[in-house]
Amino acid sequence: MNAEYKPHSLLGFQSSTGELLGTSFARKDAIEQRNPERLAGAVAFPCFQCSANCSKTPETAVSHIHFRRLDMPHPVELAASRMVADLRLNPQLRRDSNVLTLTEGAYFSWDETNGEVALDVTPELGAIMHLKAWVSKVPNWFSFNFEMGDAAFTAGDVLGIALEYEGFAGETLKPFLRTARDGVLEDTVLQDWLEGSAARETRVLLHQIRAVDPAAGAPGYHTLVLPLPLRDFTMELRDMRLFVIPAARVGQLVQPTLGAA
Repeated sequence: MNAEYKPHSLLGFQSSTGELLGTSFARKDAIEQRNPERLAGAVAFPCFQCSANCSKTPETAVSHIHFRRLDMPHPVELAASRMVADLRLNPQLRRDSNVLTLTEGAYFSWDETNGEVALDVTPELGAIMHLKAWVSKVPNWFSFNFEMGDAAFTAGDVLGIALEYEGFAGETLKPFLRTARDGVLEDTVLQDWLEGSAARETRVLLHQIRAVDPAAGAPGYHTLVLPLPLRDFTMELRDMRLFVIPAARVGQLVQPTLGAA
């Protein structure tokens, strides 16, 4: 099944049967509201052969992102899909000392001992959130935290984070996974970093899990941590999607060479 994907759309979705679920944010939000699990098992495939007249099957899925459901959704995909749906449809802001919770498992936190931070988070039509941050006293750390729950990663798996956003221009944010096992916390810094922008941007961050990464191996409780600028800034997060490509499937994503064309 071929389908055209509009350049302004971040995500195009197809069900396991090939049904086109949507290419616009309005359509995707409606699907997510009815049943977020339908999208949770979708896996992104970079479109290496994209052109101005891109019309691809789900098998040829960075300028357009095509999704195809694999055998079973990864637990991280399920948890992230549900949380994004909650952020869009049922945010429950709660302030507790140095933590501002948006919904269960998604929150801002900072070093209250050494810093002073004020946040204004407002919902916005067609976006997950709009954030204004004022840093009157620089903390040692300030981050957005997105809990992905209990899961196991195998060496070779690829974790992907697709975002549409704007803000924190001039800054480079270095996200990492914080993994908790038996009360011990360890961090895996992602290979791809997030560059700030004064205009709307679409980015896909990828990290291939290595055997030496703390995230690899036995199941653990994983949280995606995005360190934030230690200065005043604004940010609009329009969309966010997490996906996992199993190690066994990664070889299928190798860019074809001219000789193989």
